[in-house]
Amino acid sequence: MEREEGVFYIARLMQTRAEDGNHTLTELRGRIRRI
Repeated sequence: MEREEGVFYIARLMQTRAEDGNHTLTELRGRIRRI
């Protein structure tokens, strides 16, 4: 059970990091377009 919980925790971290990365990329693209 502990191993499965760890895997889910890591998967959530990876997903949240990916979402944050996409958000920052969209912000950078928007800033570049503004300039």
